[in-house]
Parts: sequence; structure tokens; C-alpha cells
Amino acid sequence: MIIRFRIVAIFAAAVLSACSALPGAGPDLFTTANIDDVGGGPRVVDIDGHVISTLRSGTNSSLTGFSQYQPTSAPVIGIGDIVRVNIWEAAPGNLFNVSNAGSALVGAAGGTVIPEQVVQPGGTINVPFAGDIKVAGKLPREVETSIVRKLSSKAVDPQALVSVTKSAANSVTVTGDAVPGGMVQLSPSNERILDAISMVGGIRTPISDTYISLSRGGKVVTVPFLALTKNAEENIRLSPRDVLSVYGHRRTYTILGAAHAQSDIPFDMPSVTLAQALGRAGGLIDERADAGNVLIFRYEPASLISAMLGEPEEGSGLVPIIYRLNLRNAGGLFYAKGFLMHDGDIVFITNAPGAELAKFLRIVGTAVAPAVYGADIYNIAK
Repeated sequence: MIIRFRIVAIFAAAVLSACSALPGAGPDLFTTANIDDVGGGPRVVDIDGHVISTLRSGTNSSLTGFSQYQPTSAPVIGIGDIVRVNIWEAAPGNLFNVSNAGSALVGAAGGTVIPEQVVQPGGTINVPFAGDIKVAGKLPREVETSIVRKLSSKAVDPQALVSVTKSAANSVTVTGDAVPGGMVQLSPSNERILDAISMVGGIRTPISDTYISLSRGGKVVTVPFLALTKNAEENIRLSPRDVLSVYGHRRTYTILGAAHAQSDIPFDMPSVTLAQALGRAGGLIDERADAGNVLIFRYEPASLISAMLGEPEEGSGLVPIIYRLNLRNAGGLFYAKGFLMHDGDIVFITNAPGAELAKFLRIVGTAVAPAVYGADIYNIAK
């Protein structure tokens, strides 16, 4: 009997000395409690009403922060623009009022539409019977005057109408894997973002997984597509030379630790709360989870952390932070309902101290059992 006790004591002491080496799926209550003491480590913030209100007011990107849009300029023709010319004469059957179906010119309402032309590097287009016409840097009316002047000795009282069908100076670029893409020429009213997306064919990814990134004057802002449909102010007017990127991105968050389902879970709706995220994971495991120590790992802007904690935060840009929720308090359920998940969040549910003790006892029992069995055999033989 004395031998059995000695063996148990020796193995227990050995395992106790190696408690820090106990297997586990991640940090426990004791390691997270002292994480603030680690230099340069992430801050731990307990979730409460102030934290939730700060997050809701300070993390949403907005397109309304862009400078006022620039109205489309007068259609001064530039190199690379596409120009269309219509010409009429006072009498039928003359130079431009043709009816020959084989003609390269297209008859239209008694006049002729010359096929669209790209303004050449030299800044010219070609008009039949008038030759090369200098158009770059001129208004359409000025080009019309030049064409009429050159045709006045060849045509009967000619009239010309010049229009710019595509102008690089008054266009925006729409690109991305969620849209067909293309150049959209702005009208004098300056189309809005959703107008431009519709003009290139609309989006082809799920709305909840679609993002819009607008680049203007060196500033880039990205928002979910749903932000434009929910808030009319986000659907701002475009400026010439804006670049609009529309792309699809499958948003996910990860559940780890003492949850019934540990996996990478996609967002199945525009916004998901922490309560919904835990529910989709099957909830906490009763016999393992520490309901007072639910952790959310995330990166946040340093300015947001300063506003949340009321103290300056070292550095700039994104900094790591751990949000901690206490579900042992009934109020924690309301906080879980108000805390919104972000793309890439990691939710870790720590093991309760009792679960760690049970794990330790199982390990001790497994390690000591063979030795105790051997001691019993020794005692019987003796």
C-alpha cells in the first residue's frame, strides 16, 4: 500500500510540474487574464454598452467622406475620344443626301451619319470631301463651323452636327470580377454609383458578398454593396476619371474552442451578431466551456481603440485586440446581440477551470494506472 501511495505521489508531482504543457485547443482563462502584461501584445477589452456603441459609430467606412464631385466639363474633344458627325444639305440628291444603299455613308432623316471615329494622335478626324479636320482641344460647335466652312463650296448649304459619344475626360472606369466592366461616360447630371454599375450590366455576385471600392483623387474607400441600397446618401455622384471597382468576397468568421461546431462559417446575411455566430456553431459545450471567457480576436484601427479606451494608443494603422464577453451575466446576452461580427474574426471559447482540472486528473490517472497495477502485483507476489 505504501508503494502505491509513493508511486501516485511521484507521478502527480511530475504532472503538476508540467501543468503548462497540458494539451489544449488554445488559450485558457489564466493565460488570457495576464495578456495585458505582455509587452506589445494585444489589448483585452471587456464588451459592454460603451464598447458596442463605439464600434457601431467608428468602424463603418463611408463614401460620403469624399470631396464634392466635379461636374462634367464642357465636351472639349480630346485625343482618343470617339466622335460622330452628322451632315445635312438643303436639297436632296446632292453630295451628302445619298440614297445609294452601297454607300459607305449612312443616310438618316435626309442627312448623313459619318461612322464614329477615334480622334487620332494628331488630334484630327476625317470627313469625306472635307479632308482632315482638327478637333482636339475644340468644342463640338467649333468643329461644326470648320466642317461647314470646308464643305460650303462643294455641298448645297451644308449643316453639320458633331457629338462626342465617348470622352475619356468625362468618363469613369468600372472594373472588378463582380461586373462586366467598361468605361461609362458621364452626362451633365453626373450619374451615381448604382447608375454606372447598371450601365455596364449590373453585378453578378451575391449582394451580401459584393463590395464597392471607389478611387478619387488618391483616396480609396471600400464599402459593402448593401450600404448603397440601404442608405441613399452612400450612392454618391461620380466625378470624371473616378475608378469604381466592384468585386465579390466571401466573408467568413472562425469558431474555435469549446463550441459544438469548430469551423470557418460564412456570413449568410449582410450582418451577423456574436449571438448569431455562437448559435450557428451549436452553442457552447456545457461540460467544457467557460461562459465568462468568450474571446473575439480582431484587428482594429488604433484611433478606434483610443476612442474606446479613452487613452492614446501607441502606433497607427491596425492593431490587434481581444474582445472578451462574459455570458455568465444575463446582460452578456444583450451585448452578444449587439456585437457585430467582422470578416476574418476568430471567436475562441475557453475551457472552464473545472474542465482543465478534469483533464489533468484524466492524464494523471492514465499515467499512474500502469504503475499502480504493477505495485499491486508486487504486493500480491510478496
